[in-house]
Amino acid sequence: MIIYSGDTVELKNVIANVQKNLDSLNLKLVQLEEENRLDKALLTNIVQAGHNYIKVNSIFLKIAALPEKKTQAANFNVETMRPALRKFNDFTRQTG
Repeated sequence: MIIYSGDTVELKNVIANVQKNLDSLNLKLVQLEEENRLDKALLTNIVQAGHNYIKVNSIFLKIAALPEKKTQAANFNVETMRPALRKFNDFTRQTG
């Protein structure tokens, strides 16, 4: 998510939505591991990529919370978050 505005309400909404999505993803990863219906190697790759995406988003939240870091947050999104998401999506697509 690239934050274009210095609007503090918008920023708070973005941070809340990212945190909500991270909590949901973490829960889904736990459920995926408990169900144990996937090939072990694929499951490991999905869980590792998912946890990496959560870690990257947590860093983004810290950067985004600082208004003076708006440009840094946008760059972090493009350079770090998107590749982490693509890797996670690539693995989840393999589940069919």
